[in-house]
Amino acid sequence: MPVGSQIHYRANPPSSGPHYPFPAPAGVYPNGLQTGFWVHSLEHGYIVLLYKPPASPEHLAAFDRMVTDFPKSKFGNVKLLIVPYSDMSHPYAAMAWDWRLDMDEFKEGTVLQFYKQRVDHGREDIP
Repeated sequence: MPVGSQIHYRANPPSSGPHYPFPAPAGVYPNGLQTGFWVHSLEHGYIVLLYKPPASPEHLAAFDRMVTDFPKSKFGNVKLLIVPYSDMSHPYAAMAWDWRLDMDEFKEGTVLQFYKQRVDHGREDIP
């Protein structure tokens, strides 16, 4: 889909589906990121942590650490995006291609376990 076009998903938040032609690189996106970019990253085996804004300064600091300290993928990079997302029923959700783990509180260990189980398991096996 062309960048900027509106995409309608069957699930909210989506864990797969149509997306923009470019995936988003790993990182923390405190100002938001259009869904079409991070869904494409999921397709490449990335993990996305969504949170309902606002995030506390302590959580933002933990998020910054996570994107550098989490285990590297088989391609040698940390495949983690952290994005605010208001329109969901739980305060946090860990996402992988076709997987969603809803969470009522932020627990880095839970996210790490999900990451280790699901990283590099997207529809496309590429960095």
